[in-house]
Amino acid sequence: MTAKIKSALTDQNRVTVSDRGNPDICTVACYHKAFNEEKYPDICQLCRNAGIGCVSCKKILYDKVNEMLDPIREKRAYYEQRKGEVRDMILSGTCRANEMGANMMAGVREAMKLSI
Repeated sequence: MTAKIKSALTDQNRVTVSDRGNPDICTVACYHKAFNEEKYPDICQLCRNAGIGCVSCKKILYDKVNEMLDPIREKRAYYEQRKGEVRDMILSGTCRANEMGANMMAGVREAMKLSI
C-alpha cells in the first residue's frame, strides 16, 4: 500500500515544499476526499498555502487508509488460521444456494406447466 500511495500523482506544478499547491488537480487530494473526508478541507488549505508538502500529505493518507484496512486485515488473518472453518462455510452456503435454486426452478417449471 505504501508504494502505491508514494507513487500517486500530485500537483506537477509544485516543485518544492514552499510552492503553493493546487489540490483540485492532485490525485492524492482526491483520495483524501474519499478516505479522509473530515480532514480534507484542512489538507487542501495547507496545500494551497504551502503549509504541507506532498510527502507529508501522502503520509497522512497512508496512515488513514491503513487505519481503515486494519480491521479487514485482522479478519483475514483470523480466517487464514481457520481454513477448515472457511471451507465448511463455503460448502454450507453452496448447499443452501443449490436448495434455493432447485426450489425456484421447481416453481418455474410448475408455473410454465413443464414436467421434467
